[in-house]
Amino acid sequence: YTTIESSLSLLGKTLPSELSFMEKYGLPFPAAALDARLGGFLIPFDVGFKFGMLPEKAKELLSPVNVDYLMAGGDIRFPLLRDKGFIPAISVGAGYTFLKGRVGMPNIMADTVIDITTEMNAVGYSGSHSLTIPSPSLDFGWQTNTFYAKVQLSKNLLLITPHIGLGAAYGISKAGGGVSTSD
Repeated sequence: YTTIESSLSLLGKTLPSELSFMEKYGLPFPAAALDARLGGFLIPFDVGFKFGMLPEKAKELLSPVNVDYLMAGGDIRFPLLRDKGFIPAISVGAGYTFLKGRVGMPNIMADTVIDITTEMNAVGYSGSHSLTIPSPSLDFGWQTNTFYAKVQLSKNLLLITPHIGLGAAYGISKAGGGVSTSD
């Protein structure tokens, strides 16, 4: 909210009243996600998959704000030791997640005209020109690639199996935004 509000302020605009909920609640993303794991059947490791997105119905509910979200990833986990006697099970794993999102506010201002005046240049050209930016939108987007590794211990204790682990992640991200137009 603070980023959007300050960006609009620079343009001499305020947040439309129908979006005032953002000050108190932010911008909720009602994304759908699927997380699945496969393994143990004839293979000595397991593989996990995850996928998330913003359904079209959710995008319609957030209108007039344009919101998009995509998350996809996977991991693989290998057992190093099996749970036997007093020795806990130990496994190691590695994975990757891709995350991409965008928030846009269309038509935040009317057509904008920028007057450009050039002085005499090396080829003897000077004059005045107008650049029209039709119905600009305010857009913010981000993209992240995350790589991670984990070590996990678990111990079967009658009916429960507690787990403890340690992980590390490294992310490469880019984010940005500004005013854009389709023409």
